[in-house]
Amino acid sequence: MSKKQIQQSCLVLALLIFPIGGCGLFSSEAIHGNVALDGQPITQGSIAFIPTGSTRGASAGCHIVDGAYRLAANSPPLEGKYKVEIRSMLPTGRKIPEPPPAPRGTTMDEFRESVPAMYNANTTLTAEITKSTRQFDFLELKSKP
Repeated sequence: MSKKQIQQSCLVLALLIFPIGGCGLFSSEAIHGNVALDGQPITQGSIAFIPTGSTRGASAGCHIVDGAYRLAANSPPLEGKYKVEIRSMLPTGRKIPEPPPAPRGTTMDEFRESVPAMYNANTTLTAEITKSTRQFDFLELKSKP
């Protein structure tokens, strides 16, 4: 292989591995924001962006830690409209039987969803991702509507 062919191959490989910023439907800036329930940051949970309407592409999600989230910048969702689901499982303080194959009599902590269904299974939350809108804060969530 000649030096010129090697240079051309490296250029093609670089273009395939490192997308060019600012073109197409992707942005290299991560989707990020803050999440609070009843004015308190959600200490641990998850957030998902699910395409709606004519928005194409896969759902994207990540963990919420100490009230903040950041979707990976290397695989952001496409620009468009999304419904947003927020979840946070918290222990109830009760022990329940552990399911098989655990030995009989083994117990585990019981957990419950602390975020109302109107913010997850029956979500009313939405976000419109654009080139310039990459931060979405959900700070007004209420445990009782």
